[in-house]
Amino acid sequence: MSASGVGGDAAVGDDLPPRKSAAGRRRDPTIDDRLRRTARALYAREGWAGFHFDGVAKAAGVSKDAVYRRYSDAQSLLIDALSDQVVPALADDRPVEEALVAFACDTFTYFASGDGNANLRVHVDAVQYPNVLQQYRTRVVEPQLAQAVSVLERAREQGRLGPDVSCRAVVEALGGAVIVHALASAPWLSATGDCEVLDSATVRLLSEFVQQILYGRIRPSATRRRRPPAAVR
Repeated sequence: MSASGVGGDAAVGDDLPPRKSAAGRRRDPTIDDRLRRTARALYAREGWAGFHFDGVAKAAGVSKDAVYRRYSDAQSLLIDALSDQVVPALADDRPVEEALVAFACDTFTYFASGDGNANLRVHVDAVQYPNVLQQYRTRVVEPQLAQAVSVLERAREQGRLGPDVSCRAVVEALGGAVIVHALASAPWLSATGDCEVLDSATVRLLSEFVQQILYGRIRPSATRRRRPPAAVR
């Protein structure tokens, strides 16, 4: 060892052939998506008790190192996985009632198909893990709610909704009714997110939710005029 210590070691190292950089290895572009989808499915099925990097890596078919390189902890992975989903949005290019019925159908499909199971479990686990729920609400729930409310507020300004209608109350009341109905609907549809076409009875009931919230009553004539798509039987 030379008197300079560190300098001597560096000189010896200079004689060694250069190592190939790991950065040159081609990165699998599907890993991130697989990790997020697997994380949602695992958390929906097991909750926090069974949610860990080893389980996610094994189910996703990747190495544990691949997970550790991307996330510092399980909470970060879960929040990222939940935020990555496309959640239902309220259309702003349709009549209000029609848009709300479509939103209700999309929301029901989202939860009844299994895609929303992990999101529901976050609320169940909130007593023990309130920070996870708060982050989920900040990144997913509040933006979705704000988008839907803004659509209804524009409709109210244009006179397509009554001036005294609480737009936030309409969205939250409809969302709550749809989620409760989805929870009560068994068996669950495919947990992979591949959802069957909604049956006519479900579409009719969701339409009645919308009418009851908007008008305080069911409008039989409107319900009779609505016909389910040809694929719905």
